Amino acid sequence: DSIDVSVRAKPRIDEYSPEDGSFITEGTEAALSAVVSDLEDDPPDTLIVEWFSDLHDEPLGTDTADALGRASIIAPDLLPGEHLITIQVTDSDGMTGNEMFLLVVNQPPTRPEVSLSPTPASTSDDLLATISLESFDPEGESVSYTYAWSRDGEPSLFSTTDRLTADGTAKGQRWTISVTPNDGHTDGPTATATTEILNTTPRLTDVSVSPSTPSTSDELTCTVTGIVDDDGDTVSIDYRWYIDDVLTEVTVDTLEPTTFSAGDLIVCEAIPHDGEAFGEAIRSADIQINVPPIVHAVYITPTTPSGGEDLRCHADSTSDLDGTDVSIRFNWTVNDITLGETEETLSSDFFVRDDRVSCTAT
Repeated sequence: DSIDVSVRAKPRIDEYSPEDGSFITEGTEAALSAVVSDLEDDPPDTLIVEWFSDLHDEPLGTDTADALGRASIIAPDLLPGEHLITIQVTDSDGMTGNEMFLLVVNQPPTRPEVSLSPTPASTSDDLLATISLESFDPEGESVSYTYAWSRDGEPSLFSTTDRLTADGTAKGQRWTISVTPNDGHTDGPTATATTEILNTTPRLTDVSVSPSTPSTSDELTCTVTGIVDDDGDTVSIDYRWYIDDVLTEVTVDTLEPTTFSAGDLIVCEAIPHDGEAFGEAIRSADIQINVPPIVHAVYITPTTPSGGEDLRCHADSTSDLDGTDVSIRFNWTVNDITLGETEETLSSDFFVRDDRVSCTAT
């Protein structure tokens, strides 16, 4: 007697995808594939391929290999966690071959909460994104963030951090920050915040009035320096003149001498305007209109001169309400004729007996 014995080989799994240790995101479909072969079943289009997970009770799916030994399934709704995936191939004799690999279904980090400050902003403001509620990762992984800015709905590469500097913005723009969390494997849902760039009011550096020591006959001029408008708008200036803290009706940059008197305190106030808004009003220093000094007594000596004596003009008891030093200028006349002599002493060469001589001190 004889016994025929047939020795048959098990089917093989030659390739599979994804590779061992791969990550996919919870809620996405898992594309599982394999390339199988069998020495007896050739072509391998009779081989049955199944996929199993240690986290699921039921098989993930089954497919029959094609003539090239290729089989694949789409596995939806895999539970989060580490899956030990088993691929099993079965031939026409019922013999099986297996391969196992690890597939991690990663839960993404949660959506953070983000705000932009200041809101609203101006063109002089840096924009700062602040995460008011941190993203949480269910697996306990550390979370990092990526920042993406867009201007009026279009992506901008001006900044890729949480700060956008003021030199990148302009009036009327709408800026949005998008903050995306990542746990090292998967992006979480993106949080956004938006702000609008409003008009920046113009500003001035200084306001001054000239001349700085005016008299009652001087026209006063208000001069503005350091006009700045961050939006590049054309700036006009509104002028206000105050006399002894009382607002006048004058709205130009000059003040006529007919509007003030000696001793008045003058202030010019300038207010910039860019066509949309007024900036801060800037005031000049107080300017006082000079009060003329007073000569309280003037007399000539000798009082009864002879024809050959020089005359001297005395200006006694001068005063000045401004507290400044007073200098005296003299003016001599003989018989109502101005001589042009301005010294306090008049030589006897300029007059004779019975002439009428007078002196004025100012």
